[in-house]
Amino acid sequence: MIAFWFASRGRTNGQIKPLVIRVNNKRTNVYKQPSKEQSLRSAGFLTLGALSIGILVAVIVSVLASLAFSTFTSSLGN
Repeated sequence: MIAFWFASRGRTNGQIKPLVIRVNNKRTNVYKQPSKEQSLRSAGFLTLGALSIGILVAVIVSVLASLAFSTFTSSLGN
């Protein structure tokens, strides 16, 4: 309370009253709903990308597994 009194003691009533600011509440077109063709196309590309990444991961895992298996079985025979 004392701080408010020190802050406002040199001001007139015109300086204390709040400022009025106009705000424009118009809607902006930030997002546009995709068409049926666009959504099907993007779903197709996502499916192809997921399949290709899955195939790549499966190949890498199988190569690593075969290398590990051949290393372990060859060391057991010696």
